[in-house]
Amino acid sequence: MPEQIAYQDSFGKVAYPEDFETLIEGLPIVEQMRFFRLGNGLYTRKPLHERRKNKYDYSCCLDDDKNVKSIIVKDGKIAGIMVSNVYGKIVPCMVENSYCIRDDDELDGSGYKSFTLYRYLICVSGEFDRL
Repeated sequence: MPEQIAYQDSFGKVAYPEDFETLIEGLPIVEQMRFFRLGNGLYTRKPLHERRKNKYDYSCCLDDDKNVKSIIVKDGKIAGIMVSNVYGKIVPCMVENSYCIRDDDELDGSGYKSFTLYRYLICVSGEFDRL
């Protein structure tokens, strides 16, 4: 499990999806971790109860990603993570927000195309792993 650090205002706002905070309230940090995934931003556009893992989802648990350096804790709850981004810099990523994991300029027949890829810290329900 990644180390825990205390939340600081400079990390950004903590904004859980509706009804999410009650799912993790009072649970130990290690148990709260099952309610978070790193993945694409599609889930952030869906209500919490509609978020379900599917075969096209590439999300992972917090302790499965080597770029997660620590867990940010505020008032006994996971509020975000400290991650190593595409540039190797350790940055905060608060719940339901993203950080850059790929930033490329590619040359094709029409010139340069910019390609940027983000990973999101997603809040999920307890049923996330069930289809």
